[in-house]
Amino acid sequence: MNIAIFIPNIKPICGRSKIGVSLIKGLIEKGNNVFLITNPESDLSLISYYKIKSLIIPCNPYRKSFYKFLQCIFLIKKFVKENQIVIINAHHRYSEVISFFVRLIFRIDIKIVTTVHSFTKDLKLVSYNADKLIAVSNFIKDHLIGYYSKKNSNIELIYNGVKKEYDNGELNYEKGKYILGFGRLESEKGFDILIQALEYLCNKITLPKLVLIGEGSEGQKLHLLTAQNNIRVEFLKSKSTPWAEIKNSMFVIVPSREESLGLVILEAGIMGKAVIASNVGGIQEIIDDCKSGLIFENGNYIQLAELMSKLIINPTLADQLGVELKQKVVQKFSYNRMIENYNSIFNKLIVEN
Repeated sequence: MNIAIFIPNIKPICGRSKIGVSLIKGLIEKGNNVFLITNPESDLSLISYYKIKSLIIPCNPYRKSFYKFLQCIFLIKKFVKENQIVIINAHHRYSEVISFFVRLIFRIDIKIVTTVHSFTKDLKLVSYNADKLIAVSNFIKDHLIGYYSKKNSNIELIYNGVKKEYDNGELNYEKGKYILGFGRLESEKGFDILIQALEYLCNKITLPKLVLIGEGSEGQKLHLLTAQNNIRVEFLKSKSTPWAEIKNSMFVIVPSREESLGLVILEAGIMGKAVIASNVGGIQEIIDDCKSGLIFENGNYIQLAELMSKLIINPTLADQLGVELKQKVVQKFSYNRMIENYNSIFNKLIVEN
């Protein structure tokens, strides 16, 4: 089967990008011919190993224009015909819209499947009109039905899956002496809430260092916050997944204001690490509070601080939570399960055609 993964702005620390790259790998392993459609701003080194044929077009959702839109439509039409592509798997609303117009204008017999990674609003008329929608959590599925009025029968729930790919990276700090946060340094990820929690705790207990890995528009603000409050934080550059840092941390913090599911939690979980996370989006589909992790109220830095203190004082509890989380991730959020589900849906669409 010839499948095109259409994903803009591929970046090392982006969850959507990680899942797109995992799908490329997994679908190839299933015997499919996989192609990539993306834009020049993408980091193609992340998929260079697979040596797949790629179409690079001006499809950046943040730099749209009517002229670029037309360019994309004509280039994709040619690419689809030349490579006999039968399915486009879009990983952004803009990717879906472009694909939809390719089919509409040129009457190409192609199926469109959209993976919905984000909680979005507005643009109801033009959003999520693919042949099949894949929701990455029940939270997203319910939103598609409730807000966008999509039919339940047209939506498939496929949880994001992870695969342990740990290499024995060297660290410059002592094992088990730091807590970890990683991801995009953007407002929705809530790392400023984490800094507030550390400030609240700093005169109450002896705090380990925070290692914060990522890049984004909030980076400078977070640097200033830590400097002003004299919080010990080490900022590291973005990595695809910081496996070594996860393995050697005390536990992981996910203080998000918005989260469709929480890939960071899955990555920490597969390494057997405890996670403290906010109660937003699909996070509670992964974490059972006080069993496979700890949950705090969105934005409540005092509650977050209290939970951090609990795990700092009681590392045995952190170990127990990490064991439970790993079991749940292995059973419910595996890479193999995700690939099987995608492959099954794609095959059914072609058979139905």
